[in-house]
Amino acid sequence: MTKVMNHSEYQAKLMTRDFHSLEYTVKDCTAVLEAWRDHPNHGYYSDEIHYCLAEIRYRKDPKNAPLWWRKAIKKLMTESVREEA
Repeated sequence: MTKVMNHSEYQAKLMTRDFHSLEYTVKDCTAVLEAWRDHPNHGYYSDEIHYCLAEIRYRKDPKNAPLWWRKAIKKLMTESVREEA
C-alpha cells in the first residue's frame, strides 16, 4: 500500500521532534531507499528526508528559516512555557 503524506501536518509534527529523532529518520529513510530503489513509497520517504533535513537546517540557522517556521516555533515555545507554569 502506498503511503500518502499530509505535507503541512508532517512539517508541523517535525517541529516537536528532537534533533536525534530527525537525524534517525533521515538515516532510516535513506537506508530503505538505497536497499530498495523502486520502493512503492519512494516519494513518501524522499519527502520525509527532505522535510527532516529542512527542519535540521532551520534549527541550526533560524534567522534564515522561512517566516512561517519562525512564527510556528515562537508559538510552540510560548505554549510550552504556559504549560510549565
